[in-house]
Amino acid sequence: MQKFSDFINEHKSGLLRKEKEMTAQKFNDLYEAKLKEFGASTPLDLNEEQSKQFFSYLQSLREGNLNEAEIKDEKAFREFAEAVLRKAHPKDYDEKIANKTIDDLVKGTKNGDWGATVGRLTSGLGK
Repeated sequence: MQKFSDFINEHKSGLLRKEKEMTAQKFNDLYEAKLKEFGASTPLDLNEEQSKQFFSYLQSLREGNLNEAEIKDEKAFREFAEAVLRKAHPKDYDEKIANKTIDDLVKGTKNGDWGATVGRLTSGLGK
């Protein structure tokens, strides 16, 4: 019979693996969307200026530091909001609560004003 502590460790390991897979998929989705925004299928299709912007964007995704000017659609906002909420609640992050919060913020976005939505998200977090 398996020890309860071993069961918990295996469960945590599985959750961490799933979270990493989901994060990687989100990153890949944003990567592809940014390339599409430039009308490119690979980074090799970008000119020098576009390449700088593209790789700066990727770096900001890795660091979770997108600024509001880079958030131009719901997908980018959701990625940004998740990173902000994870950073704000490192020990007690709850995905269900975060998703509800993000959904509510998205619903309240008017005329594609993602900057205002970012402001509503971060206003209570001291950002």
